[in-house]
Amino acid sequence: LSAPFVGLSGTIENNVISTATAFIAATAPIISVDYNQYMSVTPTGCVPYLWGGGPCHGQNTFAAWQKVCSCDAHGAYNAANTVNANGTLKAGSPAIRAGVNLTSLGIAGLNVDINGAARPATGAWDAGAFQTPPVLPPTNLNGKVW
Repeated sequence: LSAPFVGLSGTIENNVISTATAFIAATAPIISVDYNQYMSVTPTGCVPYLWGGGPCHGQNTFAAWQKVCSCDAHGAYNAANTVNANGTLKAGSPAIRAGVNLTSLGIAGLNVDINGAARPATGAWDAGAFQTPPVLPPTNLNGKVW
């Protein structure tokens, strides 16, 4: 993923970046880059760690890239790809409940996933386009203790 925001600024949050050759490279200030999950990124040289349009300057790890760009404090890198071919998250994916809740922005389109499934009004969201259904407790308990 390359985001050359020339002369612009923006927010990049709650994304799953999977099987890419780069993290986020920018040539202009970005207001916020956080809560993104990076999976199975295959670096080519220093390209995945480029920030501010300059050379790598030792940004050869995800942690070094975070430090240089002062971003993705809540983001994470996972060497394994935990995203299904259709973009949904695999069971146990670290992206589940790893996103920030954006309900307070009051943008109705953000409160549902790409399929229209509601995201929770409180608590963490999943990173990425799909919201994983919550695991609900059983409802058919009879009250007996064994």
